[in-house]
Amino acid sequence: IVKYAMGATYLVDTVNNITDQHGNWTSPSMPRTQPEKSGKMYDGLISTMEKAVDYYYDCGYELEINGTFWMQGEAESDGSYAENKGNYKAHLKALITDLRNDYAEILGSEFAKGSPFVIGKICKTFAGGGAGVDAVRKIQEEVAAEMANERVYLVETEQYPMVDPATGSHRGPDFFHYEGNDMLNIGRDVGEKMITVGKAHVRVRVEGWGEANVPEYIFLGTDLSESKTVTFTATREHYLLKSVVYDGVDVTSQLVNNTFTITDTDGVHTLVATFEKETKYQITVVANDEMVTISREPLQGYHYVGETVTIKGEANKGYTITSVKWNGETVDVTNGAFEKIITVQAGENKLSVDAISDGTVATENGNNSSSATEESGCSSVVTALPVGLSILGLGLACLLKKKEN
Repeated sequence: IVKYAMGATYLVDTVNNITDQHGNWTSPSMPRTQPEKSGKMYDGLISTMEKAVDYYYDCGYELEINGTFWMQGEAESDGSYAENKGNYKAHLKALITDLRNDYAEILGSEFAKGSPFVIGKICKTFAGGGAGVDAVRKIQEEVAAEMANERVYLVETEQYPMVDPATGSHRGPDFFHYEGNDMLNIGRDVGEKMITVGKAHVRVRVEGWGEANVPEYIFLGTDLSESKTVTFTATREHYLLKSVVYDGVDVTSQLVNNTFTITDTDGVHTLVATFEKETKYQITVVANDEMVTISREPLQGYHYVGETVTIKGEANKGYTITSVKWNGETVDVTNGAFEKIITVQAGENKLSVDAISDGTVATENGNNSSSATEESGCSSVVTALPVGLSILGLGLACLLKKKEN
């Protein structure tokens, strides 16, 4: 526990006899108008914490911050403070953010930026109560409500009055301090709040070219009013969300529009999303290049799902196209030619073209129909040749294939 405190000190950059002696709590992101006084208390706390952390690191300890308890505001309620005078709300919000950022730097941990911040409301009967007290309490409530998703919480103190409602006399040593047992009770209330909200979080990690719409740590609590949602988005073209794993269990099927909903309110959890590059698929054209001339646009052989490719085919002289099928479905042939605009899909993308000789071209063994894969570069049909030339013809075909490859 690191405690840094002084009675009657201000958060707002106020000048008075206490400020002259000890400075105030104005945090670095707020205007500091008094050299050597503005923020002196804040800077003293940070310096004390740095020394404490360095000491325990040197002793071999690894440190985490469980939270901050802030109980202050009586000074601003002394009558000089009204509803918006001094902008106490802005100072309190800035203090919360600035402290967390400094914690993260001192501890070398982004986790500290989300550490709980518990506000102890000032006592309603402090120094007899009044409009100034009510104004500060109202702002404390507003800050906790507006920063609820940032793990800012309230501890009520109204059940521990400084003034006995029956007699009007102070219950503690004076009208400015709690009675001893009430001090202990407030300490327990703060401790229970810290335990409840202290370390409950989900750590979000993204592997591959993608991102989440939330910080690395999502902090939870039993008073979580709404379920937390995390949406994952690719950061590069053609990268897809492949899996989301929550506490080691694949929950990809539970996503809606790449969004996962967290319903846990306590415990420590991990959420890991993995992005991978989208698979490309090849369009296979099975055709006999002696019988049919095939062209495609674009020319590359591998495509992403949804891309379109136009394939055209025309029968060569002496041949007739008898059938064209795209993944088993018939494609129309008109005047010996066809055109098929293909939308690439996952899995097989196959165009088969069958052709037959019109009788003016002789084929081996009298077989006048055949097909071959376009990508092979060699026909599966060898034109009939005199016996003495057939070997030469086959040899030439193989040499051409080797050179092409």
